[in-house]
Amino acid sequence: MEGAEHEVLRGAKSTITNSKPIILFEHAKIHNLNYDTTSEIIYDLLVNEYKMQIYNLDMKEQLDRKTFNEVYESSFQTDYDRNARTNFIALYK
Repeated sequence: MEGAEHEVLRGAKSTITNSKPIILFEHAKIHNLNYDTTSEIIYDLLVNEYKMQIYNLDMKEQLDRKTFNEVYESSFQTDYDRNARTNFIALYK
């Protein structure tokens, strides 16, 4: 279900922390509005709790909390135009 990233990632905690996978995920505000999920919640779960790093798909830049939120918000504000970025990679350090 679109927008349920937090619930899925939280429910998979044991698998994620034991297996240390690379996670490719979509995170778009338009889908999260019904779940009261924000970029900060996802960032804190993956980075602060699971000790992962988040990147854009091109892997050129590790995203800090502020930048991850800026990407999330700007994609929504531009109505997901062709420059929108909603797909990310999370991996262990």
